[in-house]
Amino acid sequence: RQRNKELYGVQANLVLGDSMDVGAKIQLAAIKTALLNDELFEVTYRNDDGGTENYYMEIVGYDAQLETGHNYSGTVQVIMVEPRQTAAR
Repeated sequence: RQRNKELYGVQANLVLGDSMDVGAKIQLAAIKTALLNDELFEVTYRNDDGGTENYYMEIVGYDAQLETGHNYSGTVQVIMVEPRQTAAR
C-alpha cells in the first residue's frame, strides 16, 4: 500500500500476558505482522470526557521488554500513526 504523510502519532504501552484469551507469543507475532505488512487497524481512543473515538492507524515501530526464556509476557511500547486520508484530514 502507498505510504501517506502522517496526520499524527500515538505511543502506547501494551501488556502481553498468557493469562489473556490469546497468549503473549501470539500477541507479539500479531504486532510484528502489523508492522511488516503496513496494515491499517482500528484503534479505540478514550478521550478526557470519557467518550470513545475510533481511528485507523498503522504501527511504525515497537520496543519489547519481555521475560526471558520461553516466557513472552511483558510490555511492548508501540508507535502508531494515523495516515492522512484526504486533503482536509
